[in-house]
Amino acid sequence: MKKKPLIRTLLALAAVLILASLLSRRFREEPSPEAPQAVAKGRRASVPEEPVGLEIPSSNAPPAPAHVLANLSEHINQFIANARPFGLDQPVRAAEITYVRTNGHGKSVMVETAGHMYEFQGTTPRFFMSKHDCLNAVRDDPAARSRWHQARASWTKEEALAETYAIMARLGIKATVGRVEYEAVPMPVKTPAGERVEVTPFHTIWLHMTNDVGALQAQFRMGTSGPGRLVTFFSTVP
Repeated sequence: MKKKPLIRTLLALAAVLILASLLSRRFREEPSPEAPQAVAKGRRASVPEEPVGLEIPSSNAPPAPAHVLANLSEHINQFIANARPFGLDQPVRAAEITYVRTNGHGKSVMVETAGHMYEFQGTTPRFFMSKHDCLNAVRDDPAARSRWHQARASWTKEEALAETYAIMARLGIKATVGRVEYEAVPMPVKTPAGERVEVTPFHTIWLHMTNDVGALQAQFRMGTSGPGRLVTFFSTVP
């Protein structure tokens, strides 16, 4: 009666030895996967680029490739057609782009021409500024104030707000506004003839969305006739 447990034990041991032998042979015959190559000191490992709406490489080194500049000019001109900025009545040519900078993955793109700055997130415009016509222009262009006497047209908060909403609609920005702020400060300026006049060159709208989900700023510059036209735009609306 004691022989059966002993026989079973010997058979189990033999099976284990056979299995171990087969596994050992398999591992010897199959080549091991190649180890990843080490990255040399001072060099970056190559990583796949993430898809970018504007197909722009992650770089801030000029000059940008011709197809990138052409693509950017198309998006700039689409923004111009929708926002109708101050002093921008003609399309921007690719050759007019002087600077391009992207973030780490090329998703946000800052573009400059001689007179304007744009920022796109993918294909969505996030920021625009007229370097020589906005309120802050006097910091870099002292002569900007000398042109403010031209802003003799009158405008109202209701008109500025309506134009802001119209721009949002043309840009495809959809959001529920929770609070509106408005600023338009009269300023004493001099004409080239030395005449002192009071004008209101800038009308600024701030829109705060419900539950603080995004905000939008639109600043308009007046001319000799209305309506005001955009000189600064900033949006964080999703």
